[in-house]
Amino acid sequence: MNVLSFGKVRARPRSGTPIHDPSSLESKRGSRAIAGQDPTTVEKHWAALKDDKIYWSHVASSRVALAAIDQALWDITRKAYGRPVHKLVGGAVRNKVRVYLNQWWAGYTKTDDLIEKAKAAVARGATALRSSDRRVDR
Repeated sequence: MNVLSFGKVRARPRSGTPIHDPSSLESKRGSRAIAGQDPTTVEKHWAALKDDKIYWSHVASSRVALAAIDQALWDITRKAYGRPVHKLVGGAVRNKVRVYLNQWWAGYTKTDDLIEKAKAAVARGATALRSSDRRVDR
């Protein structure tokens, strides 16, 4: 089976400096650890990588790399079996999922701006809004 995939993750601290580079040691070591093995045994690989305590620490960059590898393995598995991932892990639980609008607040400078942006988002059909933890009127 020749299936190509990659996991895409993003993790940035408040400073905006990336804490993980996909070409980092974590990704390379994790990828080498499972190279040549059946990629559809996702849980086996997850357990082996997670339990490598000498290497995988609880720091964010290690967890981000592990998440990227996990995503890639599930993507390969879905392609190999021609089924969506939710069908491979037990099927759908719901017919609908409520989603929230993110970044609707971008560009505000005052509380009044924030209120107007929220009203505009609701007028466009949003039923749930996620906001930043930034403080207004500072």
